[in-house]
Amino acid sequence: MRRYLSLTLCLVTAIVVAQEENAEEGWLDGIDQEEVNGFDRELVFLEQGPYKPVHHHYHSILLGSSSIQDGWVRVNQCHYHLDPVAQSQIVFRTGRVRELRILSREGITSAWIESDSVQLEDVSKGASLCLQGELKLLTKVGEDAYLLRSGPFMRRFLDGYYPLRVVYELDYQDADLELVEFTPPAQAGFNVIQESQKFRFDSWFEGRLDINLIFKKRTEGK
Repeated sequence: MRRYLSLTLCLVTAIVVAQEENAEEGWLDGIDQEEVNGFDRELVFLEQGPYKPVHHHYHSILLGSSSIQDGWVRVNQCHYHLDPVAQSQIVFRTGRVRELRILSREGITSAWIESDSVQLEDVSKGASLCLQGELKLLTKVGEDAYLLRSGPFMRRFLDGYYPLRVVYELDYQDADLELVEFTPPAQAGFNVIQESQKFRFDSWFEGRLDINLIFKKRTEGK
């Protein structure tokens, strides 16, 4: 019976599915499986990450002046310390991604774009992958109010979640918007930095992380 490793790695429910039967042995070394966060448990933020490198997911998101009209945003994302597997794929929601391309890869024998997905073969321990594209993430939810929803982010194997680090950077200087609310709130393990029309967080966690950011149009003079 074939088992699957499933990682949600991108901003619009991108799922990496890998064939575990051909995976390099020892990819779970250093993780106490008795402490894995099972699917029936809530999201758990970690004040400190594991002592061994594990999957690190980086996002850089740019809201342009046209994002309010069409919902599309520019995204650069990189995945570091990928788990070693024979085959995997990053799958985006149909119709929610465009101009997708691979910027770089290391420790991956083959990688290519196929429809709304990125296909990977022979992923080595510690491999990395960087992508660029446009994702439809911004939705109007009220009078001059907008929602940017990212996630879910998770690193999942069989019946549990494993530690994942996500660094998320958002620049909305060109979008004529101001951030008025976000969830989850800042807390230990979910470190948030806000600057002028920029938002960033750095988080270690187990479970399923969904990010919601509420914006409104900027008032004149701001």
